[in-house]
Amino acid sequence: MNFERIYHIVWGIFLVVFLSLEHWTTMALLLVILTTIVGIVLKELHWKPHKLLWLFPALYIAYAIGVFFSDDLAHASRYFEYKLSFVIFPLLFAFRLRDASLSLRKILPFFLGGLVLSSLLGIIPALGCYRETGQMSCLFSSALSPIHHPTYLSAFLFMGMICLFSAQRRGWKGYRWGWTIPLMLFFTICQLFLISLAGVLLLVLTILIYGGFVFYRRFGKWKSILVSALLTAACLSVFAIPKIRHDLGGTVYYLRDYLHDPLHFVRSRTPPVSGSETRLCLWTASVELIGEHPLGVGTDNLDPVMHTKLTELGQPGMADHYYNPHNQYFQTAIEIGLPGMFLLLLLVFAYFCYGVKVRSWLMTLLTVNLAFNMLFESMLQRQSGIVFYTFFLCFLLIRFEQQKQRTAIS
Repeated sequence: MNFERIYHIVWGIFLVVFLSLEHWTTMALLLVILTTIVGIVLKELHWKPHKLLWLFPALYIAYAIGVFFSDDLAHASRYFEYKLSFVIFPLLFAFRLRDASLSLRKILPFFLGGLVLSSLLGIIPALGCYRETGQMSCLFSSALSPIHHPTYLSAFLFMGMICLFSAQRRGWKGYRWGWTIPLMLFFTICQLFLISLAGVLLLVLTILIYGGFVFYRRFGKWKSILVSALLTAACLSVFAIPKIRHDLGGTVYYLRDYLHDPLHFVRSRTPPVSGSETRLCLWTASVELIGEHPLGVGTDNLDPVMHTKLTELGQPGMADHYYNPHNQYFQTAIEIGLPGMFLLLLLVFAYFCYGVKVRSWLMTLLTVNLAFNMLFESMLQRQSGIVFYTFFLCFLLIRFEQQKQRTAIS
């Protein structure tokens, strides 16, 4: 077995462990680091970084600077360590295989297997809970996702579907409709039951846009409009699911009420409050904090200042939960200032533009996935999001760079 094959297997094992045995992720990453060191010693890997890789360490440095403005240096240092993946993955991928290219085909079975295992580890106990209690709540949201937050798992499943579709379209050996369609349906159903509104909206929008584009190219303008209308009706049928319909209806109602008088809306909320109400209150507090601290309050200082601001806005009960802003852009701006948020936007925009430039729809959709979900969750605050997005963006970047280089040589 040559080094290139071992290298891909080790990365594949890392993905399975990360997705289904999250607490062992550090050990799996140490195995990757050890394999990389062996590859360097054997001269199977050589140093050839890409400039876009350094955007992640730059964001890490911004958080490092913010540590010095923290009220609790010891706690902020642990938070600082938590984001170390922003440095580790770019450094690992800065060492490229000398005689081969990174292959998505070789790690995709591990990624898909990890997604299936992670999903089953949620579904099996959820069904047991439902059988014992008869409560429908056992079958939705966090009850189905004990390892990762539902929004994160929904984002992972979305990318699994995109990778599956891409593999089948490219004619990769073994990826036949006979099993890829059932697996995509399984991932779709899992996303619906996870009740991540952002995930469902992104899935529906992707299907509508891609479907409309394909039908327009194949059937022309008017037929594509008719088919797109039917496709839209089919996609919107997912909102007939009671839980999703209830969440969406509540979101629209609360948003209309909020826009009428934001401050009155925030001050008038009384427990119990829905997720949509909570987000609107948190976003209002976040905007005020950014206005008061345009250069940030310091790394890991968000909890106390958010608690104070929510109390000022008449929400002491919500303040006691110490919620994050549920928006990564606001989270970053509050902690490390508007320059930090600009750096985050630059990172997302740069990878998106690269994906469009090289016609990598995987990278393009991955950055859209990240950018869209960051509107509703602080996706880069948990290890789940930090590891997943940093790994895949770096992996896809170097994969396409190596493919481009080999094409130019040939």
